[in-house]
Amino acid sequence: MASLIQSEEAFTRFIEEYRDEKAEVKYEQAISEMAVKGLKSLVINFTDLYAFDEDLARVVLDNPLDHLPHFDIAAFSKLRMRDAMYADQIRRVHVRFRGLPAETPLRRIGAEHISRLVMVTGIIVRASAVQPYIIKAAYRCTACGEMILLDQTDQFLKTPAQCPSCNSRRGFELAPKESVFIDSQRITIQERPEELPAGQLPRSVNVELKDDVVDIARPGDRISITGTLGLLRKQGRGGYPQGLRPRP
Repeated sequence: MASLIQSEEAFTRFIEEYRDEKAEVKYEQAISEMAVKGLKSLVINFTDLYAFDEDLARVVLDNPLDHLPHFDIAAFSKLRMRDAMYADQIRRVHVRFRGLPAETPLRRIGAEHISRLVMVTGIIVRASAVQPYIIKAAYRCTACGEMILLDQTDQFLKTPAQCPSCNSRRGFELAPKESVFIDSQRITIQERPEELPAGQLPRSVNVELKDDVVDIARPGDRISITGTLGLLRKQGRGGYPQGLRPRP
């Protein structure tokens, strides 16, 4: 895959051209039903993508953080063509995957999985309360009143370097009402008892949930999650424990 734009175009072709065993355009149909069902996510079976475009499937596995945002753009563009009002209401579409070729056991997660797409299964042992998470911060320049919007993709809040209107480099106030927030929740999943080697303590991993996948499972539930492995900021002082992000 030569570029991110090409991967976006390839994913658009997948949406438009992939047909299931009934010869139906499966994902075009799924997008057309999003507004009726109140959905924000387009869930893709990975085996479908692999059957349609093996190269595209491989880059998603290896570099999801680079390519999935462009898949989101492609899916949102298709939704806007179908239902512009609903697209404006939800503002973005999350492309999510299920059915990866192999599951990664929790105790086998290591450095080689960082920033890659993985699928894990476990039991929820802890779940935080749902909290707001800022994805687009609006700042007001205190010198001239200019409003500046910044996408927030990192763990720490980004602030403007300079006002584009008056060139001021300091004096910016966060404007919560003009900013964009989504729901966020953190859960911890643990190895299932049947997977536990004799005499070993169960391994666990933190999972960061956002937007439409929060608060849909409870402690004690067995779940399968597909996401990117990364470093999650501790809820407290210092350190970056390993964790899984199903999608932003």
